[in-house]
Amino acid sequence: MSLQKGDVEKFLKGNPEFAKNYFAKKMNTSSISKVSGLPEKHIDFSHFKELSQVEESRIMYDLIKDMQENVNMA
Repeated sequence: MSLQKGDVEKFLKGNPEFAKNYFAKKMNTSSISKVSGLPEKHIDFSHFKELSQVEESRIMYDLIKDMQENVNMA
């Protein structure tokens, strides 16, 4: 399934609570720990760039997965 920019915009406009929750996510040691598989005590913010790329990839994956599930339910 290929998504277009218009599809994403339409989904976000039609699901304001999802958009609000998605964009309200905060970067913290807990979320980085979940994504990276590292214990929280090993999270080093000097590696923030690499970790934020991992976090961004995970968020995009989750967004696309959620959108596909919502499209399949409609």
